[in-house]
Amino acid sequence: MMQSEHDDVCGRHSTPQEESCCLANNGRSQALHLNYGSTLLEQSVDDSPICRSISSVSPTIRVYHRRWYILFVFSLLAFMQGGLGNVWSVIAGSVEIVFGWTDVDISLMQIWLYLAYLVSVFPFAWLIDQKGLRISLLISAGLLVLGTALRCMTVHTPAATWLAHIAHIAVGLAGPVSYAAGPYLSSLWFPPEQRSTATAVATVSGFAGGAGCFIFGPFIVESPKLKPIIPSIFDNSTDSNFDAMQHEIFFCRYIECGVCVLILVMAFIYFPSRPPASPSITAAMGKLSFISGLKDLFSRENLNFWFICVPYAMSLSIYGVWNGLFGVNLKELVEQHDIGWIGFAAVMAGAVAAVVLGRMSDLFCGHMKLFLLLLNIVCVASTFWFLLIAQKYILYSRVQLYLAAILQGLSNNGAVPLYFELAIETTYPVTEVCVSTIMNTLYNVLPLLFLLIFLIPNVGTLWMNWCMYGVVLACFPFLLVFKEKYKRLMVDKGRALAPESVQNSFQENLSYSNRAA
Repeated sequence: MMQSEHDDVCGRHSTPQEESCCLANNGRSQALHLNYGSTLLEQSVDDSPICRSISSVSPTIRVYHRRWYILFVFSLLAFMQGGLGNVWSVIAGSVEIVFGWTDVDISLMQIWLYLAYLVSVFPFAWLIDQKGLRISLLISAGLLVLGTALRCMTVHTPAATWLAHIAHIAVGLAGPVSYAAGPYLSSLWFPPEQRSTATAVATVSGFAGGAGCFIFGPFIVESPKLKPIIPSIFDNSTDSNFDAMQHEIFFCRYIECGVCVLILVMAFIYFPSRPPASPSITAAMGKLSFISGLKDLFSRENLNFWFICVPYAMSLSIYGVWNGLFGVNLKELVEQHDIGWIGFAAVMAGAVAAVVLGRMSDLFCGHMKLFLLLLNIVCVASTFWFLLIAQKYILYSRVQLYLAAILQGLSNNGAVPLYFELAIETTYPVTEVCVSTIMNTLYNVLPLLFLLIFLIPNVGTLWMNWCMYGVVLACFPFLLVFKEKYKRLMVDKGRALAPESVQNSFQENLSYSNRAA
C-alpha cells in the first residue's frame, strides 16, 4: 500500500484542520448527537467540505457494554454449530462398530450439512437484512435444538441412522446465521477500533467448536482398541465394549442437546436485533439493500472482491472438511484419541491466531494483505510437511505430525477474520450480510465436490492430502493480485465521504423519522 493511503486509513492527518475534522467525525466524538427521531445536530469543529458533508448526516455514536454479552451468546451458538457437524467423524472407529456405518455413511452426512446450508443461506440472509438478527438467531438456535434432540431419540438402527441424517440436515439449515452474521454483528455493536477483533471472535468460535468435538468425543467414547481418556461411567465388561461405546455415544448427544437448549433460552431472554444507537458512522448510516448489494458484488466495479473471496472459500472450506475427516484420513496411522488431540490442537491454534491477528489488524491498520500473504506461505509449507508425514514419504514422527498440523491450522484458520474484514472494506457500502453470504455460499459449495469423491469405489484417502496442498498453493496468486482498500474505515475515520446513495438514503430516513416524531 502507498504511504499516503496508509496514512489515510490509520487516521494520520497533514493539517490541524483535517485532524480536528476527523476527531469530530471518527465515531468517538461526543459532539455528534443526532438521533433518527431528533433534529438536534451540532456543527463540526471544522468547516471544510468533508466535515460539512459528514456532519450533515452524522448520527449519535455510542458503544454499549452489553455488546460483550451479545458477542458471547452469538459465539456460543457458533461454537456449537461448528462442533455438531463433526460429532461422528471424530469417533468414526466407534460409530462404525455401534451402528454398522462406513466411511461413505459419515461422508454422506457431511454432504447433507453443506446442501442444507445452501438451501437456507439466502432466506436467512434476507431475514437478517429485513428483520434484524434476533429472529434469525432464535430460528437457528431452535434448529440446533431440533437436530441434537433427534440424535437422542433411539440407539437402534436403522432408525438411529435415519435420525442422524435428518439431524445433520437440521444442523446444516441453522448454519448461515453462525457463519455469515459474525461480521454484521461486529459492525452493528462494535466501534471501528474493535471490529476486526469482534469479527475474529465471532467467526472463529465455529472453528473452536470443531476443535472441541475432537476432544469431547474421544475423551468420553471408547475406541475399539483403547479405553477413553475419561474412564467409562457405563458397564464395559463385554469383550467388544459394544454396550459401553453405545451408552457413551448417547451420553455425548444428551450433553450437546442440553447446551443448545441453554443457548436458545439465553437468546430468547435478551438478544435485540440492534443497539439503540450505533457504534460508528457507517453502521448508523446504513448500506445498500441486500438485493442491490448482490447486484453490486457481481458488477465489474467489484471484480477485486473475487480475488479475496475465492482464496477464502478454497483454503478454508477444503481445510474444514479435510480436518473434519481426520478420523477417516489418519485412522490407519494413529489411534482415535491421538486424532482427537491433533485436530483439537490444529483448530485451536487457528482460533487463537485469528483473535490475535484480528486485534493486530485493529491496532496496525492497513496491513491485512501482508498478513494474509505471510499466513498463506506458512500454510503451503506446513501442509506439504503434513502430507510427507501422513503418507510416510519421510520417517513417521508423532511430534512432527503434531507440529505440522498445528502450523497448518494456525496459518489457515488464523486468516479468517482478515478475509472477512478486507472483503467488507473493499466492497463498502455493500452490507456485511451480503458479502459474508456470498463468501460462505462459495465456502459451502466447494466441499461438496470434495466429499463426492468418496462415492467413487475404492478411492482411498491418498488424494485428500494432495488436494489440500494444491488448494492452499493456488490461493497465493489470487492474494497477490488483490488490491487492498479500506473504504468503510476511511468513512468512519472522517477521511472520506460515504457514497451519495447511502447519504441520500440516510437523509430520507431521517426526514421520515422527524415527520413521524
